Amino acid sequence: MKDKDVSTTEQTFNSILIIDDNEAIHKDFAKLFATSDSSNELDQLTADFFGDAPAKENDRAEFKLQFASQGKEGLQALKDATEQGLKFGLAFVDMRMPPGWDGVETIEQLWKVDPDLQIVICTAYSDRSWEEIFDRLGHTDKLLILKKPFDEIEVVQMATSLSEKRRLLEQTKIREENLQSVVKTQESELVAAHKDAEVLIDSMSSILISVDENGLVSRWNPVAAKLLEIQSHVAIGSTFRDLPINWNDPSVLQIAMRNCSVVQQKKFEVNFVNKSGTEQTLEATVCPILNDPTSKARLILATDITAQKTLQIQLEQALRLESVGQLAAGVAHEINTPMQYIGDNVRFVSKSLQKLDPVLDCLHMLVDPEVTDQQLGEVRKTITENFKPSK
Repeated sequence: MKDKDVSTTEQTFNSILIIDDNEAIHKDFAKLFATSDSSNELDQLTADFFGDAPAKENDRAEFKLQFASQGKEGLQALKDATEQGLKFGLAFVDMRMPPGWDGVETIEQLWKVDPDLQIVICTAYSDRSWEEIFDRLGHTDKLLILKKPFDEIEVVQMATSLSEKRRLLEQTKIREENLQSVVKTQESELVAAHKDAEVLIDSMSSILISVDENGLVSRWNPVAAKLLEIQSHVAIGSTFRDLPINWNDPSVLQIAMRNCSVVQQKKFEVNFVNKSGTEQTLEATVCPILNDPTSKARLILATDITAQKTLQIQLEQALRLESVGQLAAGVAHEINTPMQYIGDNVRFVSKSLQKLDPVLDCLHMLVDPEVTDQQLGEVRKTITENFKPSK
């Protein structure tokens, strides 16, 4: 929303509403506020009294007068001006205006339309006491009483000061409206930022827990409710250390919360057993909420690293098995080298013995007397073929 321009209020507050049933009073007011030599003489007297330079005619405030003879007529004039977006700086209201409303009734009606209108009651009689008037209209700084016959300087000073007061009051109201608009805008932005922060907190994949000065849980995000199996409405407002969480070593978390500081945050691992009996591991960080060494309020951020720890153990086992495999391969290699040498030699001896088999088969014929020379020649040929060197 665009702020109102304060300067636009200055153009309407030199208008004066005069409500009096005496036409002569109307003429007196018209002469009093007319720009003339008499007014210049009044300015000169004022300047001499206060020790200032006399105001030039162009510097003198010019008032626009609107007259009404009865209270209802004055009320209608005020309504018409209001509908046109104009405002009177002040109104001079006569106390006695038969047969219509008196001054008090008229003022009540005027203030219903314009609550900030400055009023001067003009009276020559003591029809109503101060107490009666204020009992009816209330104690307010928007009301003055002017006794008839009145002094010209007094009337001009009243008009000048009250119109200026009305102008400043209107400026103040507009500034206040502008300020309220700014505050409302900033408040809306703050609410939006708060909602964004809440959405961000709720969308976090880590546990977020805040603990106040008395150790009571003040925030418990959905991840904490899921992993620690405690709903937010149960956790918030409860003492953190009394929550039914089966920590393997509760002292680890308590020491971290006690010893953390703004400079040195505590980061550690802590284990707990869930309701199904499975052990889970959290990597947690504890830090102060306030920048105050004496504050005991803490913020706990934690991430479930159970899967990572399981993978780490499996990786370590795989590395150990790989090392054993490499060792076994090395040992096997060292054993395989002499066995291959022995095998090669056994195969060589076996092949050599296979060549001797025909000779051994013929030995009995060499010593047998019944074997003829022709048969011996055949034996010799066979032996020669078996021992013929290979090409």
